Amino acid sequence: MDQPLIVYLHGFCSSPASGKVQRLRARMMGRGIGGRLWCEQLPPSPQAAVSLAQHAIAATDGPVTLVGSSLGGFY
Repeated sequence: MDQPLIVYLHGFCSSPASGKVQRLRARMMGRGIGGRLWCEQLPPSPQAAVSLAQHAIAATDGPVTLVGSSLGGFY
């Protein structure tokens, strides 16, 4: 089974450098699947943030798991 692409949507005033994302990244790297994490800096516009995530999801042909933190969970 293909490992899913983990799409992590961070919260408001957060970033891909947050502690939560770094812990997830380290855990995935330890399992040899660090390349399956997508977490980009989300723009402040909700429409632009969702569009960016949709683009990442559309670019993969395997399973996708969405993880949202705070505002990212709302999206």
